[in-house]
Amino acid sequence: MGFLKAMFSDRVGRISADAAVGLPPRRGGRELCHAQKTKRPPGRLLGEVRNTAGAVVKEISAEAASTVGGRLGAGDEEGSSKNEQHMELRWCHYSRPEARSSIAYSRMTPPVFSTEPPRTGTGMATRLAKDFGSFADLSAVYEVDKDYRIVLEHRPASMTAVIAPHGGGIEAYTSDIARQIAGQDFSYYLFEGLLKAGNFAALHLSSHRFDEASCLELLSGCDHVVAIHGCGHEGERVLLGGRDAELRRAIGDSLREAGLVCEDAPDGLDAMDANNICNRGRTGAGVQFELTLALRRSPRRELLIRAVRSVLQRAS
Repeated sequence: MGFLKAMFSDRVGRISADAAVGLPPRRGGRELCHAQKTKRPPGRLLGEVRNTAGAVVKEISAEAASTVGGRLGAGDEEGSSKNEQHMELRWCHYSRPEARSSIAYSRMTPPVFSTEPPRTGTGMATRLAKDFGSFADLSAVYEVDKDYRIVLEHRPASMTAVIAPHGGGIEAYTSDIARQIAGQDFSYYLFEGLLKAGNFAALHLSSHRFDEASCLELLSGCDHVVAIHGCGHEGERVLLGGRDAELRRAIGDSLREAGLVCEDAPDGLDAMDANNICNRGRTGAGVQFELTLALRRSPRRELLIRAVRSVLQRAS
């Protein structure tokens, strides 16, 4: 077993490096040689190999998560999102090399069905979103319907909008959750990254700088705005922010009654800036959700969707 662990420590590193640049997995001859020497049936050896590889991957993942966690501040919006992105990339690299699109990524978690778009953009990140002062800066560099897309469903009878300004490949599953909360009742807006890689770095325009024209036009006629985001915190948790204290309190109570862990968002994620996109509705106040990756990928997110919808229906 020591031999196998040493062998796979090296092999996992090579597979990770190959996956990072899009190469198919290598197939060496050492496993076959070891099977011939020990004269064990290939099926039995394969089972041991898989078990050992899984243990090695868990050790490497835990060490990487510890390193990232030590570098990034828990209350820093940009840092938390980068932490999440690192976790998602690590999952792809260390599990299945083919898991490089949102569709492939969703197949790794069968209980959750994803309708988010495949990452069809031909380009990579050429400029960083942190350097953009507005959506105009972003759209001058990246091309609509190639590098990103906008999905908008305006329901004139609704005074509520559900938005995901970092959807698609930027913050996984936030588009799906926003669309499901909206259902057939509320308006919704999605800004979705389509790049093959680097969506977060290239297209994560900070919420207080997100001023895309069609989004602002939609929100200008809405009394209630709910924004769905992803964060890099651990466990299945909801962090609530935004300037609409009454709606935020009602949603928090509903989530806790549903059995979900719900907390006030810390500084940096609390969405108290008047320019934050969730606060750009008619009342100047909205609610921002920061959802952990574990919750976004979990079947328990259905509890969140039902709880939020019930509150929004009562508020409408």
